[in-house]
Amino acid sequence: MPTIRVQGCFNSEIKVENILNKITSYASEALAIPADYCWALFENQPHGTFVEGNRIVSPAQGNVIIASVAALEGRTMQQKSAVMNAVSRAIVEGAGLSASQVFIEYRDIPKGQAFSAGETL
Repeated sequence: MPTIRVQGCFNSEIKVENILNKITSYASEALAIPADYCWALFENQPHGTFVEGNRIVSPAQGNVIIASVAALEGRTMQQKSAVMNAVSRAIVEGAGLSASQVFIEYRDIPKGQAFSAGETL
C-alpha cells in the first residue's frame, strides 16, 4: 500500500481534495492496484517554514511542491518511475503548476518494517 505525502506552499484557491483524489487515482492506475490501496496526505507549509536555497517560499511567490512516495519494497524501477510520473501529473494538473515546481522522491520500505491491520508487513 503506497502512501504519498505532499507538502508545499499552496494558495487558498487550489482545491487540495481534488489533487489528492487525482494522486490516488493516477498512482493506483500506474501500479495496477485498487484505488483504496493508495493513501495520499497533504500538508500546507505556513509562511516562513519552507525555504528554497536562501529564499523563504510563500504562496504569493508561487507554489512549490515536494512529494514523498513510500511503499513496500519489490517494485521495479519502471513501476517506481510510473508512479512518480503519475503523482507529478496529478499535482501539475490539479494545482496548475509546471513540472519544474514539483519534486518527488520514492522510498522503499523494507519488508518487516511496516505494520497494518494488526500485522507486520
